[in-house]
Amino acid sequence: MRLVLILLMGLITFSAFSQEVHTVSFDGFSFETALAQNFNIEQYAGDPPENGPGFADAPHTTITLYNDPTRPEASISIYRIADLAPYPFLEKHASALQSLLVERPDLTLFEITNENGMADVLPHVPVLPHGQILNARVEYVETDSVQGIKYITVSSAAREPFSEFTYTFQGVSQDGQYYITVNLPLETVLFPVEPVDPEIFAQQWPEYLAESVATLDAAAPDAFMPTLDTLDALVQTFTFDQ
Repeated sequence: MRLVLILLMGLITFSAFSQEVHTVSFDGFSFETALAQNFNIEQYAGDPPENGPGFADAPHTTITLYNDPTRPEASISIYRIADLAPYPFLEKHASALQSLLVERPDLTLFEITNENGMADVLPHVPVLPHGQILNARVEYVETDSVQGIKYITVSSAAREPFSEFTYTFQGVSQDGQYYITVNLPLETVLFPVEPVDPEIFAQQWPEYLAESVATLDAAAPDAFMPTLDTLDALVQTFTFDQ
């Protein structure tokens, strides 16, 4: 069972008809957005590390952005790098991100699927329970306050046509003290739902993944809801008190 201690739950509500930009600040972290009208702030005490990857998360603060409580527009999670140490499977991802930011390899290499139709894993905290079966539009991001990577991913145990995607930012503060995760659920009409033969589809899985990556890479930012520019604009506003 997940052990979570909610120390503070802050609910900030604005008029549903307002599209103005809102500034949210908590514990020295601030951002601006017009993406949502409601913000829920929760502090998690952390799970026992022995629960393992996909089932244990380190202490962190999560800010959920939403208009409809049943479907969040986005979530922002802030971890202290020092708090990841008892969780080697999380610290591994943080270290991998820091190595990417130092070495700056070509990130398109992480979009290539292998013979089993699986992509190389990119840093993601917390660890996704079903791994990453697709990565697309992988790019570096750097601002005065944070640096990291952004990409579209899918985490699923099933080999079936895609209907849901996540646009994520994985970053660290410029002072190296914080790890920041941003996740936006994406909707798109690029992948129409059509009846498929499960056996034939399984045989064509590697080809389907490769075609899906190509489709996502070629799409315009406004082919998604919310638009991909939304995440970019959100991350650009992140600041940490010095």
